[in-house]
Amino acid sequence: MLHPSQFLINEAWIAFRVNEAPIRTLCDGDFNCIALMDAASCYIIGNVMVPVELAEPSVADVRALFEKGWAADRRYPETLYL
Repeated sequence: MLHPSQFLINEAWIAFRVNEAPIRTLCDGDFNCIALMDAASCYIIGNVMVPVELAEPSVADVRALFEKGWAADRRYPETLYL
């Protein structure tokens, strides 16, 4: 099992689904929450809400998450865990 102490800040990011069951809304339907986290600090860089009927986040959503990560330290990680 991986542990935060195995990483340096911004060495690796982890993308994961936060919820086990869909997040239900009255107006917009059901969503999954996808988060991007730094592996060393466990800092949540950002998240996106993805409609359940879509298999994955849009390119625009992924780009926005990575731009948030870039803005924090002006670099991307060496490794991305999904």
